[in-house]
Amino acid sequence: MCAMTIRVINNSNHDFQCIGSWGDSISCNSGALIPGGEKGKRIVEIGTIDLPKAGLRSGNWGWWYVQDVVNKATIEFFAFADPWSHNGDRVSAGLRANNSHNIDRVTPNPLPGYFDTAKDNDSFTLIIQSQWTDNPPDYIFNFGHYGCKYAPVLDKWQWAAHAYVKVVSFDGSRTVNFDCYGGTYPDDPSNDWVYPSLSFTATEDQLLLARAICSFEIDESRTDYGRKPCVSTLTPSGKLRLGDCCGIIYLHSGVCHQMANRICAAVTNLDAGDMADMALYNDTKGLWGTYGKLNNPGPGVVWDRIFNAYSDQMTLTDKQLKALGVCPDAKDEAVRLLYGSWEDYLRECRNLVAQYKNKKKP
Repeated sequence: MCAMTIRVINNSNHDFQCIGSWGDSISCNSGALIPGGEKGKRIVEIGTIDLPKAGLRSGNWGWWYVQDVVNKATIEFFAFADPWSHNGDRVSAGLRANNSHNIDRVTPNPLPGYFDTAKDNDSFTLIIQSQWTDNPPDYIFNFGHYGCKYAPVLDKWQWAAHAYVKVVSFDGSRTVNFDCYGGTYPDDPSNDWVYPSLSFTATEDQLLLARAICSFEIDESRTDYGRKPCVSTLTPSGKLRLGDCCGIIYLHSGVCHQMANRICAAVTNLDAGDMADMALYNDTKGLWGTYGKLNNPGPGVVWDRIFNAYSDQMTLTDKQLKALGVCPDAKDEAVRLLYGSWEDYLRECRNLVAQYKNKKKP
């Protein structure tokens, strides 16, 4: 035998599909359908991994991506074929984390109880448990990104990425789009579009918190969060006067990367932007941290790169911000939160959710 088979057993009632892979010495049956509703009666082969030559210092490994057709939640399945013996083979599964292509990180976003794995001398198997549909989560948070433009620096051109989050009900019937000052679909889908680059499960309360984080108010009828202030007329928008800004003053305390991280903070304490593995993230994180903080840097290569990439989305001077009613000494306590810490903002968003739920009680 020259290769191990990569298999999937789908014990849930949702159909899944193999949508791709990453690795060396592997194959992938991209597009293969993995039907639900049969609970172990069908085993679908989605690829292979070559057996390494005995005695090599490193084995072969790869990741395969399997997506729920209904809500787009994506599983990543990792397999490692040891060069010495099958005793060293490894296998794991979790929800997708796009930057996990590292033998030390493997699958950093596990979901015990929903996904299991098995291995023998001939194959590695992903098992989607019946719990996925028998006792499902309320929502799936899907983080996506796409190339928004080229950023010229030192006569070189490179990608920048726009980040966003789509929240999909588990049955796929409802979607809430958190645009993060951009959008959730590129004008040109070939522009380095990755959706989802990672997935998380979520509860109803966590979606409420994400709504509060985005706009500092809760309106469960909203399905799209794309409001911005009007720059030409200096007309404010929403409770924070900067639209659906996630408590970020754009290009002063963060950009879409930090906005998307804040939305995902409703469901995880992981660094979502890092896990999404997107262009310019390390640069924006270096300036504003994971969740954003006030920092108006002076001229420099990093700042020029970021400004060139994101200034088209929204650029506000201190004078324009003041005209919009946004300043550190604003009368509105909510607006003053724009100048505070992420921890303070998140605490107040949690308070908003608690107050909202109390008002809804019969």
